[in-house]
Amino acid sequence: LVRGAALVVAVLAPALVAAPVAAQGAVPVAKDAPAVDAPSIVIVTRHAEKAQDPGPDPVLSANGRRRAQALATALGDAGVSAVIVTQFKRSHETGAPLAQARGLTPIERPVTTNADAYAIALAQELRTAHAGRTVLV
Repeated sequence: LVRGAALVVAVLAPALVAAPVAAQGAVPVAKDAPAVDAPSIVIVTRHAEKAQDPGPDPVLSANGRRRAQALATALGDAGVSAVIVTQFKRSHETGAPLAQARGLTPIERPVTTNADAYAIALAQELRTAHAGRTVLV
């Protein structure tokens, strides 16, 4: 968990997610209207294990789907108000169980060839559109 000026970032590796232990340190946030001065909490996770499919955009393996479900279980009470995914199937499939459990539609932010520009734009979106909320990226 990294804390900064009104921004909290938790980085989770799907392999470490074991419900409900992985949610330690997560701060519940009111679903409808977070306090204006509340910190933003960004939970960053790498996609779960991908299948050995040929091609550039594989789906999750059976183990990956189980890890995605474990992530949803672990973060079920964390007050996540948005799930941001990339254009890749494995990213969508990792975020889908939590989004479905929370009644959310994942927000797709495609990765471009310029990783620095992508990171800057995503950070700006998190600071503005999701200020004071808990977000899974």
